[in-house]
Amino acid sequence: MRYSREIAQSISDHRYQSAKTIFEEIKHGNTPSERLLSDLFPPDLVKIVRDDLDLFFANNLLPDKKVRQHIATAPTEISDARSKAEKMPSFQALHSALLTRRKPDEDILKEFYGEYADFAGTVFEMFRVYKMFRKCGLPSGAHLNRVGAISSILNINDPGSKLYSAIAVGHDLIEDMLYKAVDEFGVHYGFERYDEFIQKYIPVELREGIAILTNHYDLIIKYVTEFLDERGVGINNGTILYALESLMTGEHQLLAKYAGRTIDVLKGLPPETKDLEVIRWVCYKDLYLKDIAELSKKADNFRFYEIKSFDLSDNGHGIGSLSMDARMKNLLKQEAWAREGYLFQTEWEPINRRIMELHEDILVFAEYFVVRDLMEYQSIQDFLFSALHKIKSLEKIFYIN
Repeated sequence: MRYSREIAQSISDHRYQSAKTIFEEIKHGNTPSERLLSDLFPPDLVKIVRDDLDLFFANNLLPDKKVRQHIATAPTEISDARSKAEKMPSFQALHSALLTRRKPDEDILKEFYGEYADFAGTVFEMFRVYKMFRKCGLPSGAHLNRVGAISSILNINDPGSKLYSAIAVGHDLIEDMLYKAVDEFGVHYGFERYDEFIQKYIPVELREGIAILTNHYDLIIKYVTEFLDERGVGINNGTILYALESLMTGEHQLLAKYAGRTIDVLKGLPPETKDLEVIRWVCYKDLYLKDIAELSKKADNFRFYEIKSFDLSDNGHGIGSLSMDARMKNLLKQEAWAREGYLFQTEWEPINRRIMELHEDILVFAEYFVVRDLMEYQSIQDFLFSALHKIKSLEKIFYIN
């Protein structure tokens, strides 16, 4: 794990080791001693903190499972590739164009995307024209380029081709552009013209890989949102089901399949569920990642699952600019990806190394989020309970399932 600047700075703080030791005690289900707590908390607060922790343990049973340990030998190949790219003049020029929303140089596109340079240029242009930005405020094309460049630098391509780098750079194309892009008459594509969109923008040999990496369940949620909004109908379990069933009766069999699986998810949730984000998250971890894994195995090609690790790692690398909820959700996405990857039980070394790297990354970040709360100087009682909330929320990362 290559520590971020903020993590490295925290480790150098004289309070860090005490905070980490307290965290380890809590994680193992033990109330820290008053002596240990006094390293961080004022004398008049130590007994209150111990009582609060006793109450926390009484009301919140931590998993009776083995605490996950750090992987000392975890590789840093994805991170190394990202750093290598950032030192290349060609990448710097390409990335500068994307960040300033200019068209990249064609020769530089060929360096990273080879015979698919035109496709990569089309992807970047679409994200530029339709003004796509990430939550952190950066142009979305920058993220696509980092994922694509990592694929090239790690050389997951077959000799003489940049096919997988092209799939990597186009991994969000369907998901982000199906509803945004318009044809020459200014008409949006959308679900009804799904096949037309793919045929126009994605070369034949890239379609399978990009489709595998596309989170169609996000598209389903988008459809439900627009369907109900157009009809002025509120969101609840019944209306969500109504929208999904309307998609089931459509002519597009692929999307009907995803709608049907989303209905199964909805039926498995409490009847009062009306939060589309809850449905989106369950679909992501229980369906989308399993789909990528299953389709990768069916295609006898783990490179698609590997590209997803580059995508998740890049999201994690920019984690500092996200809200805390988004940070934790991103860590849980990586954990779900790694957990599904372990089920491959394959001897194909690259995917196993990606799993190790992401697993170590998320444990380091999750640990940091808790320890940082314990190190705060003001509102320390509030931050203590914030730390406890994170331990509960990130159980899947801190404990071996």
